Amino acid sequence: MKYTVRESWLTEAVNLIRPIFEGKVPEKVRVSCGWPKGKATGQCWSPLSSDDETHEIFISPEVDEPGTIIAVLVHELCHTVVGVEYGHKKEFREVFCSVGMVGKPTKSNVGDDLSLKLDAIADKLGQYPHASLDPSAIQKKQTTRMVKLMCECGYIIRTTRQWISVGVPTCYCGEQFKVEEVSNAY
Repeated sequence: MKYTVRESWLTEAVNLIRPIFEGKVPEKVRVSCGWPKGKATGQCWSPLSSDDETHEIFISPEVDEPGTIIAVLVHELCHTVVGVEYGHKKEFREVFCSVGMVGKPTKSNVGDDLSLKLDAIADKLGQYPHASLDPSAIQKKQTTRMVKLMCECGYIIRTTRQWISVGVPTCYCGEQFKVEEVSNAY
């Protein structure tokens, strides 16, 4: 089946992942594409935060690779099993390891056995109907830079290249300012 809506793909991914947890994942889980807090690729919210007491999982819109998303979903579903209040402590780590995740519990690293299962799920789901978003692409670029001008007497001023093109000013001591070119080499 080819999915055209992210949430349908994500919901089916959760349904296909559920058997890995042997019935421990709560029934009320909702998953969506949205901005997690911080730089996380996924985030699980407690059912206490939801008006209908549903675990809410968000997958970052910066991610579009199915294998990565499914691994993040497994990580976030571990939170639904133990409760988000446990963070990445012992209770979380036990569930995390029991389903085949490896390494730091703050990451979504998949062990070899689990990798085979998740690859099969990714194949069944097909392409994630989403294109990665780059939040830095819309950040306004600084268009003006102040240029440092120095005089031999030590006086320093700053101005824009636009004003330098009109003419370099003269210092109070009578000498003309010199443009200090800054190297970008490190």
